[in-house]
Amino acid sequence: MPQPMSRGSLRKPLLLILLITLSLSLSGCIFLRLNAFRKQMANFKEYAEFTIEKRHPVIHFTKPVLHVSDVAWLGGRPPSLTIGKEKKDYTATWRLVKLYPQERKPETENYDFDITLNAKNKKVHRLEMPVRFREIINEEVMSLFFDKADEADIEKTQSSAMWSMQNSSILPGMRDIINVCGLPYSYESNKTEVSINYKYHLIPPVTEKNPDPDSIDASVTLTYRNSNKGFLRSKAVIGKIHFTNVSDNNGAFKVRFRRK
Repeated sequence: MPQPMSRGSLRKPLLLILLITLSLSLSGCIFLRLNAFRKQMANFKEYAEFTIEKRHPVIHFTKPVLHVSDVAWLGGRPPSLTIGKEKKDYTATWRLVKLYPQERKPETENYDFDITLNAKNKKVHRLEMPVRFREIINEEVMSLFFDKADEADIEKTQSSAMWSMQNSSILPGMRDIINVCGLPYSYESNKTEVSINYKYHLIPPVTEKNPDPDSIDASVTLTYRNSNKGFLRSKAVIGKIHFTNVSDNNGAFKVRFRRK
């Protein structure tokens, strides 16, 4: 005759079900917030304000939806520095250090940069970028980039989104990128194309044990036509974010944003 299950044996499957439910609801909430943010950014001028504050390009989100934790989850990397409490006023900064081949590492050049998010009641209402970024990022560029984001093809199982971005002369050229980011980590050229690559190390939080100071946490490659330096495509891997921007045959770009 089968014996009745004890309370201890019942707790284990119940606890497992509870943990699975929580994890599914968490990822679902993140997806919903990211989806809402994507739709907002398709109407950039309605939901965001682009300003220059103390020479820094700053974006204010008028109806914030994202949490700092969403950005950390998306990139798979915690911020380098956090100040305040998440449920009140909260500041999170990701600090990226530019890497160089050992034989070309300059002694005085400094092209490291910070990305800072300000949140209130968990929701991010302000994004501050490095001073140099004002040379390549403005309201027109942001509006152009996200213009068709609300029409994106979403693949939830692959955590990816794809949309079209119209070609425009306001996109930064290779010379603009080098002025802002300094000399690239590597440079490749052939008869038709030229590519420049940048690599960065993300400073981990002080709580992380035995961090690798030379880890490559971000790699960005930009490719241009060799003749007129017109933009062709880009590929960026930043933590778990994989981003590509490729010119198509119709004078537009296919943007794909994926988390791996």
